[in-house]
Amino acid sequence: MSDGVERQMKKKDDICLEERVQGEKEKRPVLERLVGKARYERWKGSPVYELVVDTSVAVIAPAVVAAPIEYFVLDMDCGKVAAARGLCAVFNGATGRLYSKYRNWVFRKLKTTEESSWVKKCLSDMLVFGTSWGPAYAGILAVSGGSTEQVAGGAGIALALAGLAGILYGKALNFTRRLCGLKTAEELALNDDNSVKIKRY
Repeated sequence: MSDGVERQMKKKDDICLEERVQGEKEKRPVLERLVGKARYERWKGSPVYELVVDTSVAVIAPAVVAAPIEYFVLDMDCGKVAAARGLCAVFNGATGRLYSKYRNWVFRKLKTTEESSWVKKCLSDMLVFGTSWGPAYAGILAVSGGSTEQVAGGAGIALALAGLAGILYGKALNFTRRLCGLKTAEELALNDDNSVKIKRY
């Protein structure tokens, strides 16, 4: 084999290796790329890390959706909206990890995995939201000074939008957990389902 052909083959091998390394880097979670592998692995193994990730989503995501509804649809003034958002931030911050655990449990019970249809995934998220944060929202509006009509309207909207809100929050939670290198409820349910199958055989 001539030197020219050998050099050309070596160049192709180097390009393939570089592309493979680049692909490996792109697959790594964003946080790992930002803080380094050693620190990321140390954080990832801590229960506090998962708590921080789930709590962050619980505080930020609902506020983006609820504040405009309270101001424009329920006709609450800025003071009441601020009070409602403050109470929600405290409540969601305290229950964000519990919501995530409850969602994981529901998805495992319903066997909602990555392989499930999008309809089943949406229905699972609707069920989780509608039986947890949806009803609690009415109480938060009442405590923050909302009138009976506003509380009833808020509860009605929360329940009516449980499908949309639950689905959007589920997507936000999945996106953030993947971004931070954590498994989603669907992935945990799949692992649980596979472990059951292994035990049976």
